[in-house]
Amino acid sequence: LLRHPFQRASFYFIGRIFGRSSKHRLFIAMYGGIGLAVTVSSLFVLRRDRELVLGITRSGLLEAPLILSFFIVSGLRATFNIPYELDANWVFQITSGSGAAEFLRATKLWVLLRGIVPAYAAIGALEFYFLEPAEAVFHMAFGLAVAVLLTEFFFYRFNKLPFTCSYLPPKSQMAFLAAAYLYGFTIYTFMVAGLERWIGASP
Repeated sequence: LLRHPFQRASFYFIGRIFGRSSKHRLFIAMYGGIGLAVTVSSLFVLRRDRELVLGITRSGLLEAPLILSFFIVSGLRATFNIPYELDANWVFQITSGSGAAEFLRATKLWVLLRGIVPAYAAIGALEFYFLEPAEAVFHMAFGLAVAVLLTEFFFYRFNKLPFTCSYLPPKSQMAFLAAAYLYGFTIYTFMVAGLERWIGASP
């Protein structure tokens, strides 16, 4: 999957930074925690007919992969903009011009293989337990397709190596992005979940 040397270097560079930097792990954990909280809140419901027993809703089960995809991809996109070692980034600025396309391919592949696939493996167990196998396969395939499109959208023209920005993003910009992501998330969930139900009703 990593045919070009720049792709291999970029892919393993991302993993090494996450392994070494507690700051970046904490940042993506924040996004992941929010996504997990939203997923759980839509997944479970109190069933009053059974003395307030927690139950899993069908709509929440179908929306869970879509919610996780959004927060994983958007969280990684925001985390990649935070430089790891700002004083050393001049090296990447003068050497990375010719490899931007390879950096982008490796980055998107890392997001899918190390971010989306593990999350879908965990949620897939619930899908196959509560749904028919054919229906579970359809929803997982639909969710993966949406995750690929989200990755393409969020990383459009991300022509740099992650963690090598030449400046720290201002706090005002991060607050604006958080508000924009929240607004986009509500529209995204409503539209994509409706599309999934429509396709599922008439494949």
